[in-house]
Amino acid sequence: MIKQVMQAIADADAYGSLEDAHERTLEHYSRLARAAIEAMREPADAMCDAADWGQQSEVNQYQRAIDAALREKVDA
Repeated sequence: MIKQVMQAIADADAYGSLEDAHERTLEHYSRLARAAIEAMREPADAMCDAADWGQQSEVNQYQRAIDAALREKVDA
């Protein structure tokens, strides 16, 4: 997930492929990707409503999925 978010940031930044990126660019995009994923860890009310998450255990499942994404190691 982190690499996917990194690529989305690179695309939005008109950078292009991460494969040829400088190590500092990869580190920068990795920090941005992790920050974006961390920001999504606490779902907004609209997200809970749309997903029909009526129980805290369902929100906890979502948060565990986000936590798993944040544990990913990215090969730079």
